[in-house]
Amino acid sequence: MKRISRRRKPEAPGLKGPRTSGGPAYRVLLSHDEEGWSARVEGLTGCRARATTIPRVCAHLRSVLPRYAVPRTAALNVIFEHSAGVRVRNLRVLRERTERAARAMHDETRELATTLFAEGLTIRDIGELLGISYQRVQQIIKGD
Repeated sequence: MKRISRRRKPEAPGLKGPRTSGGPAYRVLLSHDEEGWSARVEGLTGCRARATTIPRVCAHLRSVLPRYAVPRTAALNVIFEHSAGVRVRNLRVLRERTERAARAMHDETRELATTLFAEGLTIRDIGELLGISYQRVQQIIKGD
């Protein structure tokens, strides 16, 4: 079973999430047509970019931000201008909540398994109670 890391991965320039610079978040409107992707920053006239992929269009957009006195690390709130745009946003929020819940579940499982083992329960019984295999309980107890 893969171990869940508590460290956050560095953010890519695409839709992975906003970068933080301490300043305001800029709203980026992303759209797609037969020629590829285009993005424009709301409120910054002429601040736009085009590319064939989302990561490239976001990277191009970040490269022109300094022309508008905006740091490249500014937080970007990317909005997909499409009929399914709201569904995309809702799915991303749901995925983030699910990942947060998975981390909390992992931490609680580890803590509870360790506590129950310290109180004298067998590894097999702990596995049955927590709904995981006894092998996984052994890994947790060993600190894997």
